[in-house]
Amino acid sequence: MKPITNISKIIFALIQEKSLGKTILVKILKGSKAKDILANNYHLNKCFGALYWFSEEEITYIFDKLLKDNYLRYENIADELGLDFPVFKIYLTEKAKAAVKTNEDIPFEIPENISINYHKLNETIIETYELFKIKKSIDSVAFERNLKINTIYDHLVDCILHKILAVEEVIPQEKIDQMKRIIQPREYRRLSELKGLLPEEISYNEIKCYLASLRTKMVSEHEN
Repeated sequence: MKPITNISKIIFALIQEKSLGKTILVKILKGSKAKDILANNYHLNKCFGALYWFSEEEITYIFDKLLKDNYLRYENIADELGLDFPVFKIYLTEKAKAAVKTNEDIPFEIPENISINYHKLNETIIETYELFKIKKSIDSVAFERNLKINTIYDHLVDCILHKILAVEEVIPQEKIDQMKRIIQPREYRRLSELKGLLPEEISYNEIKCYLASLRTKMVSEHEN
């Protein structure tokens, strides 16, 4: 099993900006659109969805490993909030701050017994998939389904993750080749960072689709 890189840098960057509880941090990195995330504008954070392609179980495992290895620490902030029950937030330790200063990366190998869970394809995603297979046009599918382009792309990302759709069916080969030269498998970067490295004509949605195709390869490695 090959180590996955750049994850620690993303997690440290998020915690440097916002010291929060582990559950919320995991949701931000996963790209959750839960009410508490949206209500607090956490979806606007630059690290939002940075680890979208991992399950919450896997992200939680990484946090626990960083805590165990003394890169992260819990702190009870109940007193400063005037509360009678404990409220824990996660902070960087001096060890982590040193890693940030030297730009050190901490590679991770996620054990095979950590479940890789995807939500099941629901009816609306299947409807998009079936229509896309006929139309072969995202704009046409969005128009016929009266949905936003971004929503259709989200559906197609799920289809790629479930291996019922190939990324080549969604993105032109020329753009895939351009992304191959920039995006390294198992090296995770924020979408905004990747967008800045790629030609302007490659959209965020196309980057998400390509990342989903890389994720399916990782899943296959776990299964084999």
